[in-house]
Amino acid sequence: MDAQNVFRENETEANWYAAKCLVICSLVCGAAWILTVLRIFTVPLAIMNTAMPVVILCFWMPFVLCRLTGGNRGWVKYAVLFCSVMGVFTLSSAMPKHGVLVWTLPLMLSCHYYSKNITKLTLIVSQILFSGSIYIGMYSGPRVVTRQKLYDAAIFFVLPRAAALWGLSSICTTMAGRTRRLLERQAKDSEERQRIETELDVAHRIQADMLPCIFPAFPE
Repeated sequence: MDAQNVFRENETEANWYAAKCLVICSLVCGAAWILTVLRIFTVPLAIMNTAMPVVILCFWMPFVLCRLTGGNRGWVKYAVLFCSVMGVFTLSSAMPKHGVLVWTLPLMLSCHYYSKNITKLTLIVSQILFSGSIYIGMYSGPRVVTRQKLYDAAIFFVLPRAAALWGLSSICTTMAGRTRRLLERQAKDSEERQRIETELDVAHRIQADMLPCIFPAFPE
């Protein structure tokens, strides 16, 4: 099996893995929604009623796409990561102070594709939407937003969490690149082993063809 087939097979497995993880996340979000309805969580119910259906839909879409396509199409991985980012963006906009850690979800999922470019692209999109979700969350509440509050949000929320996100992304990028090199080496070793086995098989056939097929070889 060559490297291209190895990564294609891994991509399909990563699509299914990410889809199943997002389904579990949707169940957690549904539980949080129920707890909000029961007034156990203090998030405004109107915001949760608006955000949670969108979040759950985004988290279920990758599973539906994998079921329809088998998860082996080249564009599925981008759709999976896009749905995860948009679901996290909606959740973070509804709960800007409580939804910070969920931004690690798209990055962690992108690692399973073993591609630095995909991880970097996921980081850039996540960073842009993460910064926007902080300010959207500020305007979605009943509080008055002033210039000082916008400045404080940038200094105490956006920049520190952006630094943490970039720090985590370096780990994810390194892990993706290292695993990709290991798979390439494994595929190369497999190809070399298959080539040697083929050559040995050919040599064995040649030697077998040189042996006499009639016994005794010269009956006369």
